[in-house]
Amino acid sequence: MRRVGPWRWAVPVLIAVVMMAFPTTLALDTAPDAVEAGLRDGLCAHGPCPPGWAVMAANAGGGGHIRLPTGTYAPSLGMQPSHNPCNGHGKVETGEIYVSPPTGVPRRAYPELHSPYWGVAGQNTRLVLECKQGAWYRVSDAWGSFWVREGWVSRKPVATPRPALQGSAPPPIYRTSGVVTLSFDDSAPLARAHAILDVLGQKGVKAVFCVRGNWARAHPGFIERVRAEGHALCNHTASHPDLTALSDEGIRAEIAGGALPDDGGRLRPPYGAYDARVQAIAASMGYVLYLWSIDPRDWTGASADTIVNTVLSNLHPGAIILLHLHGANTLAALPHIIDGILAAGYEIGY
Repeated sequence: MRRVGPWRWAVPVLIAVVMMAFPTTLALDTAPDAVEAGLRDGLCAHGPCPPGWAVMAANAGGGGHIRLPTGTYAPSLGMQPSHNPCNGHGKVETGEIYVSPPTGVPRRAYPELHSPYWGVAGQNTRLVLECKQGAWYRVSDAWGSFWVREGWVSRKPVATPRPALQGSAPPPIYRTSGVVTLSFDDSAPLARAHAILDVLGQKGVKAVFCVRGNWARAHPGFIERVRAEGHALCNHTASHPDLTALSDEGIRAEIAGGALPDDGGRLRPPYGAYDARVQAIAASMGYVLYLWSIDPRDWTGASADTIVNTVLSNLHPGAIILLHLHGANTLAALPHIIDGILAAGYEIGY
């Protein structure tokens, strides 16, 4: 028998390594309204996406792209995963579990708190287990496969379901009346936060700052400068938790801890995660949910060019742009974002 030299294994091994290193590219056709829904839900729309994301080429009546994480199930976009996303990364599970919170649980596109979600699975919805990855289960119901946190499910149906908290709550704000709004979330080293204010001052534009309450209390001088220079503030909770995972008391405590005297009754829920319960509690405390319509995902470390291109290619009247004080390249991108918005004929404000 002829001996096979070690070099003969190099090609298949190299192919396997390349396939593992780069995300799968999938194509689909979808309707323009589905594309708009995808963009509104905070999905990356243009430019390179973070590693592990699949590029979805969408036929949207004139072209366009939607970018979703590999293995995402998103029926609103007419798409199903090309493979089991737990393969090699999670423990296969079988059996069934049930949704336990009275308000249901969001159907997460993939197991990260930053991920978009589509719809809600109601309390006692029967879920078929597929696999478990850390604190997340991949499950399926009549609508398809999605992810839920371990703490949101139980092995048995809830015996005496509690009614979900009801209340009259204003709808979330995704857009303004016409001006384009720059908004900055979270926290950052103080020098970087002040540098962002410097750029805004040099350009003569105003923005909205949604800083964590704990950070705001630690840096009162920054908050005073925000006020003095005519910018707006909003509540971003005390410590940036996923509010949908907290008790009613926990939600109230986080909102109270993030409150600022002149936050305008705006509450930006961390990760954009909310449900009817969060919305009702916020309304009872005088807040309306303040979200966004353009998300360049600057917190991922995206390049300045990618941030700028994503923002400018998605501009529309009344856009609220989500940026982060701590984004690695947000400061570098900011002057070009402002110049591009103004050059496109929009006014910047809030």
